[in-house]
Amino acid sequence: PTAVLVQRQFLEHHGLHVGDPLALTVQKGDRRGHGVFVIAGVFDLFPTTYPNQGPIFVANLDTLFEALGGELPYDVWLRLTPEASGEAVVAGVRKLGIQVVDAEDARSLIRQAQNSPARRGIFGILSAGFLSAAFLTMLSFVIVAFLSFQRRYVELGVLRALGLSQKQMAVLLGTEQAILLVTGVIIGTGLGVVTSYVFIPLLQPGFPTPPFVVHIAWNAVGGIVLFFVVALSLSVASLLSLLSHLKLFQAVKLGEMV
Repeated sequence: PTAVLVQRQFLEHHGLHVGDPLALTVQKGDRRGHGVFVIAGVFDLFPTTYPNQGPIFVANLDTLFEALGGELPYDVWLRLTPEASGEAVVAGVRKLGIQVVDAEDARSLIRQAQNSPARRGIFGILSAGFLSAAFLTMLSFVIVAFLSFQRRYVELGVLRALGLSQKQMAVLLGTEQAILLVTGVIIGTGLGVVTSYVFIPLLQPGFPTPPFVVHIAWNAVGGIVLFFVVALSLSVASLLSLLSHLKLFQAVKLGEMV
């Protein structure tokens, strides 16, 4: 009942150790009380508190009430199942005769924050930028494939004349495009993941907070990869169309001129 947890900085600053007694003055409103506690452990961070608010202590609630001379309003944290309703829980508690002064549902607060116009606007702009970049990348991929075909017109004609079938030519060009695409996706995704793990922790505020957890949107990454697969399909389809119209005698004639 008299155990207390203290911040590690407080413990080191005052030269205290686990097991030492600690006299504290407890005040809530116009009530004030005194108590002698025993340091049972230390912590760096504690939920809903920030170190810049001053020394933070975690003690037994009943012991604090005894020091203050009676009960006072206090907060209760509940972990609800996903299908539970916060309003229904509060209504059920009140039916039990327990007074509930105020209640907040973290899930509803998160939904409100996610549906705020500012957040939607920022993510909308980011999404539009990513989609535009992906579309331009796909367009450039197809254009480069077409220009590469034009530049290698003679080479492809010579390979065709040497006996490669149209199917083998398609496999050759398709494999080249696939290797290019897979290499780009792997390097791009790897750079994005590394940048996220290096850059996001730098966004931590100046005062101590729980370390940011990096979540990679793999579903979105999969969508972008699918987008590029479509680009690869369009590129291969265009190359097949160009191969079907390849005039062998023109390519060989140009090869002789070169």
